[in-house]
Amino acid sequence: SGQLGNNIGVVVVSGGQPRRGRRRTGSHRHDHGNAVDFHLTRDGRRVTPEQDPQLYERKIELSAQDHAGIGHYGWGLHVGGGNPAFWGPDKSSKSADPKFAAAYQRGRSSQ
Repeated sequence: SGQLGNNIGVVVVSGGQPRRGRRRTGSHRHDHGNAVDFHLTRDGRRVTPEQDPQLYERKIELSAQDHAGIGHYGWGLHVGGGNPAFWGPDKSSKSADPKFAAAYQRGRSSQ
C-alpha cells in the first residue's frame, strides 16, 4: 500500500488459509492466494469505504491492474482472479458504487 501513502496499511480478513481445518476464514475461493478479503487502515486505525471513498477508489484502481475480480462491501474489499467482474455489497454489479466501478475500469484499461 506504499502507493497509497506510508501511513496506509492492509489488514487481511481472509486469504491464503489452509484448505481444511480450524484456522479457516472465508470461502475456498481464497485458498492458495487466489483471492483475498481485506480492509485498509490509516495510522493503524481501520478505514471503511464509506469513511474514505477516495482512498478505496485509488486502491480499487491499483488492484484492478493485476486482478480481474473485485467487489466492495461496507467493511472493505474482495480482490481475486477469474473473469473480469466488479460488484457491490449485494454481490451484483447493480449495487456497485459508480465511482468505485469507474476506478475499476480505469485500472483494467491501464494494464
